[in-house]
Amino acid sequence: RIAFQSNRDGNDEIYLINADGSVPINLSNNAGVDSSPAWSPGGTRIAFASNRDGNTEIYVMNADGLSQIRLTTNGESDFAPVWSPDGTRIAFTSGRDGNDEIYVMNADGLNQVRLTNNLASDDKPDWSPDGTRIAFDSTRDGALPQIYVMNANGTSQTRLTDNTASDSKPVWSPDSTQIAFTSNRDGNDGVYVMEADGFGQNRLTMDPSNDSDPDWQGVVAPANDDRNQSFGVDQGQYPGVLTAATADGTSSCPANGQPDIWYQFTAPMAGVLQVDTCGTNDLGGVDAGTDTVLSLHSGDGLTELGCNDDSPFGFPVCAATSGDRRDSYVELPVVQDQEVLIRVTRWAGTPTKNILLNVAFEPDSAPDSDEDGVPDSSDNCTLVANPSQCDSDGDGFGNHCDGDLNNNTFTNSQDFVLFRAQLGQPSVDPTYNQADLNCNGFVNSQDFVLFRGLLGSPPGPSAPIP
Repeated sequence: RIAFQSNRDGNDEIYLINADGSVPINLSNNAGVDSSPAWSPGGTRIAFASNRDGNTEIYVMNADGLSQIRLTTNGESDFAPVWSPDGTRIAFTSGRDGNDEIYVMNADGLNQVRLTNNLASDDKPDWSPDGTRIAFDSTRDGALPQIYVMNANGTSQTRLTDNTASDSKPVWSPDSTQIAFTSNRDGNDGVYVMEADGFGQNRLTMDPSNDSDPDWQGVVAPANDDRNQSFGVDQGQYPGVLTAATADGTSSCPANGQPDIWYQFTAPMAGVLQVDTCGTNDLGGVDAGTDTVLSLHSGDGLTELGCNDDSPFGFPVCAATSGDRRDSYVELPVVQDQEVLIRVTRWAGTPTKNILLNVAFEPDSAPDSDEDGVPDSSDNCTLVANPSQCDSDGDGFGNHCDGDLNNNTFTNSQDFVLFRAQLGQPSVDPTYNQADLNCNGFVNSQDFVLFRGLLGSPPGPSAPIP
């Protein structure tokens, strides 16, 4: 399928069509401008930019258009999203700090970090398929953009092109060894390619017209590669028989070309995926069972995320009592909705074909900013500890964070008049007087201290009503 941007229904929206052009579907479907669709590596989600809420921000949705979620929230534009190869992060361009810079965030929108920091424009990030570097264009060294590269954490920012013309829109080759880009250094826009270190810059298109916006064809899995027939798994145990031989070469562990089975796991929330394999014969205590090799991969199967053979420990532990053929083990930190492919294979000399896959998942502890025992995701006041969650007016903002006594969306002098009238008055649990900000059964000087801190502010912060 192909995702694309179109204004066929009156404004720009994200559409989806089959590869033959049939069955176009409007996925985004709102009154704003939706643009720049970018597929997640596993093909289950689409990141895009939209101004539906007033200014351009980054959103994500399922491939069927459901669960459209805003990831960035600030007064300036965020745009040009691009996924990391493992699907856990998104790089993008933002003007939130006064000029366009490259940022990165988790796929759920958390941990937004600025990678570039200068007075010029840094734009059009492209993540290397091996996940280690990001190419981008920048005007930091002149009026016209040039191509730069940096590590995925923003370190080692290096200029790759250096001429008096414009070099822009870098894209990585599938093996991360080359970068294609657009340049007008020879008088008109043409497509060029260079090594990942900037050497060997050559023009590929020689037409006198303008050629631009190159994009590499992705790696195509072999036709007999059964990663495309992966089995969906959740937490639990899954027996299998290694029968279908493939030679996909995607694992750095040994045993490529041996029979393998692929499984697919989707993280229900942020946490740690723990995968263990046992040979079925090993379960009976016989140390001559299937010698398994285990590796984890991105949702498209092309990027290895972890690999192990003959681990001395496992989770859960297999039943065998001895021998290094007992199990293999890999654990991987994941974010919510991240897709992981699990590949189980075996050594060529292994006498049996049966395996047992154990899948476990350990969720991250729920954030609790005010340490009141109520997770931030459901806390009606994340600023101050309020284990009782009292909310006298039922507006979703706990009393501890809500000095807006007249419910006009702002705490001001009018609310102070109302508060002062309640000073010295008792309040009754569980209703509480709205002016009893600390919910201790009485409106007193302690509440006044809280109220004074809320003056000039809207209610909140609160998870139920952001």
